[in-house]
Amino acid sequence: MRLPRGRIGSDDTHRLLGYGMASSLADGALIRDGDTLAVGGGRGVYHMCEAQREARYLRARNIMIVSLCGDIYPHHELGPSNFRLDADTNVNLLGSAFEEKVDLRMVSHPIGTADPELPKKKSQYFFGKDWDQRTPNHAFAGVGVVTGIHRLAVLAGKQNHHVMSVELHARLETLGTLCQRYSRNIGELEPYFPVAEVAHNLFFVPDRTGRTTISKSDRSEFEDLITAINENLFSPSLADLGRMEALILIAGTALKAGAIRHLLTAIKSDGSNIYPLRFICTDHETAELVLKH
Repeated sequence: MRLPRGRIGSDDTHRLLGYGMASSLADGALIRDGDTLAVGGGRGVYHMCEAQREARYLRARNIMIVSLCGDIYPHHELGPSNFRLDADTNVNLLGSAFEEKVDLRMVSHPIGTADPELPKKKSQYFFGKDWDQRTPNHAFAGVGVVTGIHRLAVLAGKQNHHVMSVELHARLETLGTLCQRYSRNIGELEPYFPVAEVAHNLFFVPDRTGRTTISKSDRSEFEDLITAINENLFSPSLADLGRMEALILIAGTALKAGAIRHLLTAIKSDGSNIYPLRFICTDHETAELVLKH
């Protein structure tokens, strides 16, 4: 998507990307009668859902909309005050865009919990039994890079033990320290962040530019931490994401280029794509970086 000339901020970028994705849905070709839609949190998805709610022109019938993940309470400078852009919020907004009655399914739970065993049980039910009956056809999600201002890092830093367990806090703090060792966002080089997430499913991001060398021991620690953290979040597993018909990303800015590139190029041992990407709504500068390496 080609955005207006001149440098615009991340919030405005995601607002425009959300509007662009909403326009693509308006022709009715993507969402069909009987579809199940999965919706994540974040700015781009929020603006898409809000634009659809205001227009109210989606006419598909027998639609189910489900939350992709639990709540992390993200604030948005361009949204209403005291408003949080979680998946549950976006499910309600998108549901309001349909003329016919829609079946809404929400997680209605923080991303973590004080009980480290509960997310495993909840995920097995919510992303297992329900998805066996109606696996999402399309999932709308953003992409986040794990930095000190990512909501998972903020929640861990505030010691919100009602939101996540002590063990999960500790792992997130360790992951944050490890990420700082290799993150790069200076000068003219493409930014690099070693860990990102889609629908709060964390994944490791190789540096395809060849400018970052991560030691074998640190790479192993990255993988171990990511696996342990993912197991204790209210978010879909990699296998759950792979069961969907199409994953649709609404994400932009150069900070996320490496993560988007990985989601596009990650393959299984048989050569098939790990992530079922069908559409990526991003800005042209980010697209150029993604295709560069």
